[in-house]
Amino acid sequence: MTDNKTNKHFDYIYKYVVIGEAGVGKTSLARQFVFNDYSDNYNTTIGVDFSCKTVFVDTTAVKIQIWDTAGQEAFRSIINTYFKDTTGVIIVIDEYTNQQLENIKYWQNEYYKKQTTNNNIFFMVVLNKLDSFHEKAKFDLIQDYCNDNNIMFYGVSAKTGCNVNECFKEFTKYIYQQTKDSIVKIRGIKKCTVELDTPKQLRYSCCKIV
Repeated sequence: MTDNKTNKHFDYIYKYVVIGEAGVGKTSLARQFVFNDYSDNYNTTIGVDFSCKTVFVDTTAVKIQIWDTAGQEAFRSIINTYFKDTTGVIIVIDEYTNQQLENIKYWQNEYYKKQTTNNNIFFMVVLNKLDSFHEKAKFDLIQDYCNDNNIMFYGVSAKTGCNVNECFKEFTKYIYQQTKDSIVKIRGIKKCTVELDTPKQLRYSCCKIV
């Protein structure tokens, strides 16, 4: 287990499961956020990698547990076991992900098949590798889908760090605002029954999604 050295004091724990196809940059995204680190030579994740970082929403300290899962199809059956007690699911895609919209729907369905008692889960779609981004137009459909389904959508570059901290912090802030009257301290969110507002959709010019 890896933990950011500032993580000694916190008010809440949020568990984020990071999922997506192999090679989209899930590990790079997690490491850039937790350690401000990037490498082109990460080993392929086997099963799950676990790391933590504490962020602040106003004066409230939220410890984020990041469960970075393997993208290979051979590991998909065990990924479902990591969904238990999840606060948020982060679906990572890149420009080269086959059938991006279908891929997003697939991972949503995988969650709901295994966690039928927690329908108030929070999803965020992260479009990675915008440092080598070519076509904006083909992602408009994904943006529309996220808008229609209360899913936060972010464009980032794990390589340069563009929007990585922002996407995790805004996701955490949104969840906190939606659930602060319902969550249990330290143990994180448990079966919230709040009505969800539509999350703010964020597009950043530094990553050419405008």
